[in-house]
Amino acid sequence: MLLLAPLTAAAAEALPATRLDRAVILLGKREGVSIGISDPTLAGLRTRPVGSTADVGAALGRMLAGTGAGAVRVGARSWRIVRLPAAPYPRARPAPAETPEPPGDEEIVVIASKRDTPLGRYSASVSIVDGEMAAAGLESLGTEALVAYLPSLTSTHLGPGRNKLFVRGLADSSFNGPTQATVGEYLGEARLNYNGPDPDLRLYDVRSVEVLEGPQGTLHGVGTLGGVIRLQPAPPNLERPEASLSSGVSFTEHGDPGADISAIIDLPLGDTMGLRTVAYRVREGGYIDDTLRGKGDVNRVDTVGGRAWLRFTPGGDWTIDLGGALQEIKGRDSQYADRDAPPLTKASPIAEGFASRYGLGQLVIRKSWGGLTLTSATSFARQRIRESFDASTAGDPTRFDQHARVDFFSNENRLVRNNPDGSGWVVGTSIVENRYALERSFAPIALAARLGGISNRIQEATAFGEGSVAIGDRLLASIGGRLTVLELSGSAEGVTSFAFARAAQDKASRREVALLPSLSLSWRPADGLLAYARYQQSFRPGGIVVRDAFVQRYRPDDVRAGEIGVRWEAPDETVRLSSALSYTSWRNIQADQVDAGGLPTTVNIGNGRIVTLDAKASVRPMPGLSLDLAGVLANSRLTRPALVLAAIVAADRSDLPNVARLNASAALRYGTALGAFDISFSAWARYVGRSRLGVGPILGQRQGEYVDTGLSLRATRGRYAIAATLTNLTGETGNRFALGSPLMLGHEQQVTPLRPRTLRIGFETAF
Repeated sequence: MLLLAPLTAAAAEALPATRLDRAVILLGKREGVSIGISDPTLAGLRTRPVGSTADVGAALGRMLAGTGAGAVRVGARSWRIVRLPAAPYPRARPAPAETPEPPGDEEIVVIASKRDTPLGRYSASVSIVDGEMAAAGLESLGTEALVAYLPSLTSTHLGPGRNKLFVRGLADSSFNGPTQATVGEYLGEARLNYNGPDPDLRLYDVRSVEVLEGPQGTLHGVGTLGGVIRLQPAPPNLERPEASLSSGVSFTEHGDPGADISAIIDLPLGDTMGLRTVAYRVREGGYIDDTLRGKGDVNRVDTVGGRAWLRFTPGGDWTIDLGGALQEIKGRDSQYADRDAPPLTKASPIAEGFASRYGLGQLVIRKSWGGLTLTSATSFARQRIRESFDASTAGDPTRFDQHARVDFFSNENRLVRNNPDGSGWVVGTSIVENRYALERSFAPIALAARLGGISNRIQEATAFGEGSVAIGDRLLASIGGRLTVLELSGSAEGVTSFAFARAAQDKASRREVALLPSLSLSWRPADGLLAYARYQQSFRPGGIVVRDAFVQRYRPDDVRAGEIGVRWEAPDETVRLSSALSYTSWRNIQADQVDAGGLPTTVNIGNGRIVTLDAKASVRPMPGLSLDLAGVLANSRLTRPALVLAAIVAADRSDLPNVARLNASAALRYGTALGAFDISFSAWARYVGRSRLGVGPILGQRQGEYVDTGLSLRATRGRYAIAATLTNLTGETGNRFALGSPLMLGHEQQVTPLRPRTLRIGFETAF
């Protein structure tokens, strides 16, 4: 199809007059339906405004009146826009032509702003992915697909369910540990993580993804130093049942085949309730050979998961959503290779398998009245991660095992008011409790030796608010603040001395108070043009860690960022440009590192700064064709290293880890009708610049400097679709990540290659 619009569900709102291709996106987002345009020449038609109460059929009828186009229903939640046959010449005198509706304001809404701010008034950098993952057949890849599309988003590459995400160069380290994440991840209203790695939920039935770039402490709280990622799933349909099924097989060069299957079922339960469920299973074939053990394609990964969403609308503008998600990832072995060995091979005496289990439950209650919206969101998440690493530096084969447990509870209540001129406010409260425990042990064949572990607990109470005031017709000023009180406690696990453990616990119990202000000013000198300046803060609390057989405390860190930017859209909506320059100061940087014995630990590595310049361009030169370009220039530096690192950094002039000087991406999409089929084609490329694994000479290995590519072709006819996706077109090996086993650093040079050229053939149907 030219355009698929099963986008973010939002509260019903009136749709202004605009281009047809934009109008179907807005209506699809509002109603949670798919709307395709069979004839690309229709995309530029001007539509009529649509009221907030119209259902899909009535809305399409009103929208298309007088355009020469009509809507045909092709599925339970699918519509197709077609050109109507020419009407005979009227015998009666034609009615006078209506005065065309003026173009509406920018309608894309940034839901993650917590105020449903229109993009045309949002004074910060944001990237929005509107369903490209599904169109390209990349839903089974999870976060990896987002990283391929967005140059502002980067990741480590230990393996699915074990990776850390970074936004806009705010990268602390390459290792997993007790430090809180630098990026806040959300599934709808529920926060997915606190201090565990990215759970890497697969993107099935996700309608849109928003990435807010830069610190978001005022509205999203601690642990949002780099930004926020929000996945918005499709909501239940309370009007009619529907179901869909998708499956695919993949073939990897120099690797095992893979397969994926998913199913979506949506059932109305009476007039006021509906249930939507998603289930999936994915197998990613391995492609790394272990020459020491004589095994091939050892790094196979299996993922199984699902989600459920129950919606109840009792009336009176109340909405109650109860949802949950489960996912389990199992990897037979790691995905790294030895740098000096033949490509895609390693020599390890043991299998370095891993497993990640993730569960989420959430309850969201909304009430709207008199221009106000009240939202109460409660969620509980549980994450379990088991990892094994090769530690055979000498002698017998030795395995290092690590087991992390995370339990996270969150409750947020907020009240929002928005006005047509962009002014408004939000006030709210939040309560958070997070428990993190880490167990570690060595297993030299039959003898296991337990190491010291840690357990951290954080309780957080917060009040926050933000308000915007319109100054005339063109200026909008905003100010906000967040007051957070935290209680932190920690203890050592597996420490034989009771007195030592008790002393460590006493030292780790403390209280922290933080005030996170924000300021912004936006100016609209002309319609479609926005210039803005913004100041924002965020921070992470401290904790305890076992380092070199001693329990030590690490301090909280914080960031302060200033940003100026500009965003412009052409009057005919065929061109959209944006750019932003930001400066971030980062104090007491927390980083998960390795100690003298190669064991993971956490330290404050000093102060740093990051300067970034990003630019985005989206062009629609003709109906059905779009070109998206994006790039990020980043310059980072550890400006004031901690005393323990001062000597090596002074000689090394270390950049911050995982921050490439340049990341860039390009995506081309085209859709047209070919007989009875709707055809869509997309191609993309991403350049990842060179970066460092960590700070100092031991962790100074270079990584990155490669190009990843892909293309997809999709044909849809009615309820059926077939798609082909080819990734890594050039067969590039590259080095995504210079780490496999942290205990082998200094003994072996490791690389993480790209997945070799892979072809996926997929089939989809809807009922």
